[in-house]
Amino acid sequence: MAQVNPMPQKEDAAGSNQENHLIRRVAEGDEQAFAQFVRLYTAPVYRFIRRMVNSIEDAEDLTQETFYAVYKHRHTLRPDAEILPYLYTIARRKAVSLFRWRTVRQILLPLSDAHENLPADMESPIHTIQQNREEAAINLALATLPENQRAALVLRFFEGLTYPEIAGILNKPEGTVKSLVFRGEQTLRLKLSYRALIEERGSQ
Repeated sequence: MAQVNPMPQKEDAAGSNQENHLIRRVAEGDEQAFAQFVRLYTAPVYRFIRRMVNSIEDAEDLTQETFYAVYKHRHTLRPDAEILPYLYTIARRKAVSLFRWRTVRQILLPLSDAHENLPADMESPIHTIQQNREEAAINLALATLPENQRAALVLRFFEGLTYPEIAGILNKPEGTVKSLVFRGEQTLRLKLSYRALIEERGSQ
């Protein structure tokens, strides 16, 4: 069964200063700076949305919508603010809006094309297939969780955010966030264990 571990992220002072300078230029209307901003933050925003909506096409669309929202309100950006939590907040709102207009059946799209963008020469085909199956199982299990649990788990285990950061994004007390992560993790592990058991019995 695939295991999910936190991914702590650290940033040095020099990197923080460069980020602040970039955000300041974006807020001032610098188009080149905004293009650089998009290139810099597209990957984490896309990863977050991809885990939330479980659809490559929807994730790409919502990622674009997220950055369009930033562009529309770029004059409100503060260079000293934490930019990733801000982006995740917008992205989550976009995903929630999608949920309101889609049925669960539409959200749970097949993930058969999840492996197409991976370099073929990085790992053996058997290992790659196994990774894709585990990735698909995690995404499908995530999609069955309540939205708040799903968002908390993705931000904690896949994006490496702290509990206070997640609390700010979800607009919930830190204790509630910890409870969401705990309950979501327990449910996710149970679902993945049950799936693994079914697959094992099916192969016998």
